[in-house]
Amino acid sequence: MAIDSESMREAVMRAGSHSELAQLVQSEVIHQPPHAFLSDLTLFDDVKSYLGSKLGTDPDAISLVGSAALGYSIAPDNFSRPFHSGS
Repeated sequence: MAIDSESMREAVMRAGSHSELAQLVQSEVIHQPPHAFLSDLTLFDDVKSYLGSKLGTDPDAISLVGSAALGYSIAPDNFSRPFHSGS
C-alpha cells in the first residue's frame, strides 16, 4: 500500500542525507504498485513491456513516479494534490 502524503512529508523531513532520501524514493515510490494502475496491474506490465521493446531496455528498469505512482503530487508547490486526469 502506498504511503499517505502526511507520512511521506514526515519521512522526507526525517531523512538526514541524500542516500536516505534515495532509499525512501526506492521503497515508497519505485517499488510500490503505481496508483494510476491499481485497478489493472497487468496493464502496467503490458505498458512496461511495450516501452521496453521500443526503447531496447529491460521492462523491469521502467518505473512510474510522481502523482501517478503515489496518488498525490510530491511537487513542493502542489504537495498532496490528488492525482487527476490532467496529471
